Amino acid sequence: MGRGIVTGAGALVTTANTFANIASSYAISVYGGATSFENRGGNGGEGAIHLDYVVHGNATLQKDGLPYAPGTLTIPFGSTLSISPGVVMKVPLGRSAFDVEGTLLI
Repeated sequence: MGRGIVTGAGALVTTANTFANIASSYAISVYGGATSFENRGGNGGEGAIHLDYVVHGNATLQKDGLPYAPGTLTIPFGSTLSISPGVVMKVPLGRSAFDVEGTLLI
């Protein structure tokens, strides 16, 4: 079993991808504070999109074929994270995945 995409810097746009043979890991793993994260339609397969991420400015999580599995999502003062209708978030029981000092729109 392998991983799909791992990124910690720059922009990430995924479109029309199929992720396979990664059932025990994440399809996409995004970490750090310098990443501009955008995930747009047509993605499917196994795993989830793992986010260990600091939002800078405005970001939107779009409904896609894969669920989001947040590690820690930090929204600092002055930043906004919008979660589109239909987005699936998988958060481990007893754990807070969001550190919100800015704005979280659901």
